[in-house]
Amino acid sequence: MLIQDFGVDCIAYNEAGMPLVLAEAKNKLGTTPEWAAGLRRNILSHRQLPVARYFLVITPEHIYLWVVQSGIGSNDLPHHVMDARVALRSYLKNLTLEPGYVGAEAFHMVAGAWLRDFSNGRGVDGWPPEFVADLRTSRVEINLT
Repeated sequence: MLIQDFGVDCIAYNEAGMPLVLAEAKNKLGTTPEWAAGLRRNILSHRQLPVARYFLVITPEHIYLWVVQSGIGSNDLPHHVMDARVALRSYLKNLTLEPGYVGAEAFHMVAGAWLRDFSNGRGVDGWPPEFVADLRTSRVEINLT
């Protein structure tokens, strides 16, 4: 299936070609874990998504990570919250724009570029080791529609 068929912004596939990470990028400031959980709940209830081990919501200030396990509910708060201002700084700097001044499409590209670089080992310090290891051999696709 094509990434456009799933309606998410980015997908990382494992070596077997199965979805490993589903990522949604939202160019929204002032988000909270509760807001991210609500967005994830809405996405899960309205879209036909493949099974994936990880789910990310990427905003200019935070990156929210869920490790999907059996029994996890769609209302659960993220398992990890990382500082996106650090993770995305170099990408936004290259655009010479501040978070909140980037258009939605450009922010999707920034999030996808970050995830692709992350899968190649860039900027992995402080992230859960299992997530880093799983992504190391992944292939990332960005939804441009």
